[in-house]
Amino acid sequence: MNEFRITCTSLLQTNGVMCTGKTNNKTKHSPEKSVVKLKSGDELKLTESAFVALFKAFFAEMETKFVAK
Repeated sequence: MNEFRITCTSLLQTNGVMCTGKTNNKTKHSPEKSVVKLKSGDELKLTESAFVALFKAFFAEMETKFVAK
């Protein structure tokens, strides 16, 4: 969910440049462990497959955290 939040914030506040610093309250972001592998300073251009992967990962995490079992 952090990667999704960072991506959204970066799109809205830094004109589509991945920003993992002050703009995103220094949320821990590890490009190696992330879904789309973007680093701070990279332009946010998601392919369809990257968008789908991020979407699926976001909702999978939402389900594990907020859906009662």
